[in-house]
Amino acid sequence: MSFIAPAPAESIETRPIRNTDFFPDLYLAATRDAVRLDGTVSDSRLRDALITAMLSVNKALVGWKQKQLAAGFKTIADVPAETIDNTSEFVLNYRRAVYCTAAANLNEKLKNFDSTAKGRTQAEQLNDPIDDHRRDAHWAINDILGIGRTTIELI
Repeated sequence: MSFIAPAPAESIETRPIRNTDFFPDLYLAATRDAVRLDGTVSDSRLRDALITAMLSVNKALVGWKQKQLAAGFKTIADVPAETIDNTSEFVLNYRRAVYCTAAANLNEKLKNFDSTAKGRTQAEQLNDPIDDHRRDAHWAINDILGIGRTTIELI
């Protein structure tokens, strides 16, 4: 008698989150690695945050995307750009924008989880990473759009 183990079912971590035809699909495991999330964020919460971030970044880039489609480029990876490790700078910046947006959203939710004094102290400590993630996402979007990272106003 022999035992044949069934093939493991594809886990949520390895299944891609399908994006629009223009922007790349993303993966939970890659997101966890990129923003150093531990197991306290469930797969379903991360998936929700990642989808919300994808929608937000896609919306921020809608005008740029339309210009690229009109120029004949079918995907963000097709748009001429420098490459690092065989990956377009536009794809790298897109991922960074989405990962950072998702991480900022998740950290904001963690801030509101514990209302004790210890929880408030931990929430205050999360403010800097949230702001850093939002800034990095904004910079990545600006890099794709080809605009500067700094806004200066005269007082």
